[in-house]
Formats: sequence, structure tokens, C-alpha cells
Amino acid sequence: MSRHKLTYSGTNVWSPGLLLISLIFIMSMISLFEYNEKQFAAAQDAPSISTVDEFFETSFLNFIEPTSVATGPNGVYFYVVDQGIATGIVQKIDNRGNVHEEWGSKCFAITECFSYDPVMNESESIPGKFGDPTGIAVDLQRNVYIVDRVMESVQKFNDKGEFIGELISDNRTNGKAFAVPQAVAIDGDDNFYVADSGNYRIVKLDATGGYVTDWGSRGIRDGQFGSIDGIAVDFHLKQVYVSDSLNQRIQVFDTNGNFIRNLVLISISETESFRPKGLSVALQTGDLYVIDTGIKDRLEDYQGTLQKFSGTNGNVTQLNLEGLTPKSIAVDTSGKSIFVAAEEDVFLIRGWGS
Repeated sequence: MSRHKLTYSGTNVWSPGLLLISLIFIMSMISLFEYNEKQFAAAQDAPSISTVDEFFETSFLNFIEPTSVATGPNGVYFYVVDQGIATGIVQKIDNRGNVHEEWGSKCFAITECFSYDPVMNESESIPGKFGDPTGIAVDLQRNVYIVDRVMESVQKFNDKGEFIGELISDNRTNGKAFAVPQAVAIDGDDNFYVADSGNYRIVKLDATGGYVTDWGSRGIRDGQFGSIDGIAVDFHLKQVYVSDSLNQRIQVFDTNGNFIRNLVLISISETESFRPKGLSVALQTGDLYVIDTGIKDRLEDYQGTLQKFSGTNGNVTQLNLEGLTPKSIAVDTSGKSIFVAAEEDVFLIRGWGS
């Protein structure tokens, strides 16, 4: 992989018009990629690159279309959302691949997700029914949160699959309905953060589903999003990471939505761009693990790559997944066990992150 840096080239003959255009371009680039000494960025040297074969542990093959994965607080279990099956959409699995709990069923029509009360003339969602579940998170009490972009809600269960509640029952926060919520993350105080992709914002709710705050709009400036693809929270630093593949960056906020910095990789290679998707934080180290879909292989197809931003020195390391198309990532608190949902499998990788 090439060294990541930003370079400029041009001609020695500058007309006033060309100078003005160049200045506008440079200012727009500075606006999008603003660096400071506190910002994580690519390492000064080329990142350390490894391949998945070096650290591959095992794969779990009892899936059809796994779209999201999360780890529990004790590292014994991981949780998977599998959209490819009609029943048992959410699965709780140990590190040997044994399924301990499974629950939830798919709605093949939106009317199957709701029950209608003719007396009250209103509809209620049916617990455990999912239209298009795309995100999963687990809190410190092992409660499981599932975000559904068709139902536009978050359902909460205990780790045995027993329904606790729909935390966004009215689908409204700060006067705005949710639109295609994509992902969910939990902090150490059991507040949860919903990536409300259709509204280009992050919504923070408390453990009861009560509205706390929201931030974001569409754009390229700090605090704005071109897309919202993933979200993760560092409990200890109290920081929220949001991936934006369209703007090729990860933005870092405090838990109240105040912008802190950007995490970016700028490459001069024509076959590389930074397209961050899924995110996960190893809480003991503060390392941030990123699914990057912006690197092309020799056939000009985008391949899956994992990037790790070190929480101690900001260095970036890279793990090539060799043709796989990862959809979701989850790491345990130490970063020693990495679960990647890709195609029909969930892969366990050990050793690379530690």
C-alpha cells in the first residue's frame, strides 16, 4: 500500500483566473480535511499491512445473510443479525459457534409488522418482528438493541431474547421523524445513539428512550455528513465515532455532539480511497477498528480491508480481507478477538488487533 500523503502539482504560469480557482480548491480541501496536532491521521510512514490468513481463527457458517454483529461485555458471546432467514433473526453465540439463544422473525410485508386496533384506530408494532434490521448493540447489562430502518425504531431485548420495549415508540425526536436509521451504539451510561441516516444526523436517547439531543445535517463541513454508515462509542474517552464514506472520513464528537476532529486517510494512489463503513472500539486500548471498502484489487473490484487507528500513538495498521465484502465488525474489549460479518459467514480473527 502506498504512503498516505497530500501533494499538489501544477504549472509555473499562473493567470489571475487560474490562481483564483486554485485558491478556491485549496480552501475547500482545507475545509474538508482540517488537521491539527490533536487529530488522529494516517501514520507518517506507510501503514503495516497484513493479510487475513495470518490471523484467521475460524468462521461460523450457520448464516445466510449476516448484516450486523456485536460482542457482549464479558467477551464470551457475540450477537448476529441474519436477514436471510425467516425466524431466529437475532442469534446469541459463543466463541465455539454454539447458538445459545435465537429470536425474532422477518416481516415479508410491512403490514405483518403491525397490529391494528379498530377501537383506538391506531397500529402498534409487534414485538420481535423486523422489517429490515441493520444494526445491533449490546449494553453492559447484556441488553440487546436492534435498529430497523423499515420499522424506523429500536427494539430492546434481554440476552435471552425476551422483549423489553420499543424505545422509540412514536418514531419522533426533536420534532422530526426517523428516516432510514442505519446503526446504533451504546455508551457506558446506557445512553444509545442512533445513526439517523435519512436525516443526516445522530440522535442520542437515554436508557428509557427519552430524547437527549441530536446533531448533524447534510454537507461536507465539520459536524455535517454526506452519508452515515457506522457508529461506535468509546466509553472511557466519552467520544462518538461516525463513519461517512461519501466524505471519506470518520468524525469524532463528544457524547453531547460537539465536534472534536476528523480521522482521515489521504492516498495518492488511484486504486485507493478511504471509504469507512462499520466501526468498533476496543475499550481497554482505545483502538478504533474500521471496515474500509475503498481499496481496489488487481481486477479493479473493491475489496474489504480493516484499518486500525491506534488509541495510543495514532498509527494506522491494515489487514487485507482478500476479496471478502465485510458488512459489520465487532471487537472484544481487548481487541484480541475480532468478529467480521461478510457475505454468508462471520469470521473470527485473533491476534492482529492485540
